[in-house]
Amino acid sequence: MVKLEDFNYDSAEAIVLNWVFSFILLTKLDVEDLNGLVEGWVAKGGKSVLAFNYDAVAKDLLELSTTSVLRYFPADNGRDETLVVVGNREFIEERVQKCVRSIV
Repeated sequence: MVKLEDFNYDSAEAIVLNWVFSFILLTKLDVEDLNGLVEGWVAKGGKSVLAFNYDAVAKDLLELSTTSVLRYFPADNGRDETLVVVGNREFIEERVQKCVRSIV
């Protein structure tokens, strides 16, 4: 988690700005419920540089109607940049579109 107010972008926590290691999570879950989920999302073992097990994230999102994940992929190797949004359609339409518009 990142404190959005007074965040020091020059600090070690700047790793959250690297989209290989992070994503934007929009949710109505409380912190206690969220902590239990995120523990299962952390990649364990293997040699992947990815911090999250996205299969576990996607599986949980099937059951969560008030949670969505946004992940940004920068333009690379001639491809256009991409924003991937995974979550419940109604929640995406209600909350995520507003968030995406505020970022762009």
